[in-house]
Amino acid sequence: MKSRTFRNGLACLAVSMAAAMAATSAHAALLSGPIKVTLDAPGGFTDGTTGDSTPILLTDTVAVGTGIHPGDGSNIGSFMLSTESIVFGDATHDIILTLGSGAESGGILTTGFLGLPGDPAQYQFSGLSIANEIITGVLVSGTNVVSPANLTTLLHFDPNNPGSLSFDIDTLSIANTAGSGLSFATIVFDLQTCVVGTANCGSTTGGGGDPNPVPEPASIALVLAGLAGLPVWRRRRAAGSNPA
Repeated sequence: MKSRTFRNGLACLAVSMAAAMAATSAHAALLSGPIKVTLDAPGGFTDGTTGDSTPILLTDTVAVGTGIHPGDGSNIGSFMLSTESIVFGDATHDIILTLGSGAESGGILTTGFLGLPGDPAQYQFSGLSIANEIITGVLVSGTNVVSPANLTTLLHFDPNNPGSLSFDIDTLSIANTAGSGLSFATIVFDLQTCVVGTANCGSTTGGGGDPNPVPEPASIALVLAGLAGLPVWRRRRAAGSNPA
């Protein structure tokens, strides 16, 4: 009896917490397509010594399962280094962007793409959608990145336009992985969503929003409601352990 009561108590808490997290959750491998990808470098390109100031503006519209890879015949793929790629919706992350070290200057490795004042070089993604859900934010992380320490400073996402995001690539510094071929950094984007029909899903606050959203107050209330049930369960358990 004690074991059954324990399981029932945990089940009630789990349901409450699951309902709370439904308002803001991360998904992978659920992206719909096609997705438009743009490589925009208004200042051109450099290898660290010489450069070409001709603006770069390349666009491809691709299926989720296809992505973009070096030499795949796409506009961006024809410009990619051997270690670079863009993958959508694998088993773990929604977007995986691999950037090669295209330039070296003073021992600092960068992508080599150049921006202009107030107009950074970027990868831009649009047409992002997940069936029956609304994208509310983006979590970004990376490996082999030297700087910036906080990659959210390079991320641009507006919850009023949830189908698009962009990421600055001109100021990204890549770790030197000498001995393993061309150095590269991997940037991953995990989309945060809410289920259509969930309370407050679809409402926005404007002003660019927080790329790492906090659960809604209603969601927190659901968690607290689940926790509030624990003292009752404890009292019942205590009563059951003292037979009359």
